[in-house]
Amino acid sequence: MSDGACGHCGKSAGKLLRCSRCKATAYCGKECQNASWKQHKRNSCLPFEDRITRIRETVDTAIHEATDREDWRQVLALGKQAEEDLEVAPDDWAMTVVLVNTA
Repeated sequence: MSDGACGHCGKSAGKLLRCSRCKATAYCGKECQNASWKQHKRNSCLPFEDRITRIRETVDTAIHEATDREDWRQVLALGKQAEEDLEVAPDDWAMTVVLVNTA
């Protein structure tokens, strides 16, 4: 479950149910999820595992392209944002490299 706003009606309810496929969009109930499904599936419902893979690839690319402290700060911000969005921590090795280079 997630706190925030419903992906269909925008209502802020205390507890929302997340889409079981992408785990990114939350709904206040089955009615809103069903009403939103066709558009959500077509436009933004990427399976959770695929989202993780894309984010890891983005962070990995940023790590390899980082040349200065500001680049490394941006990589760190990407990792933190991924952790918040996905509720999954980035790979330990990747974050260790980032933290060493931002210190």
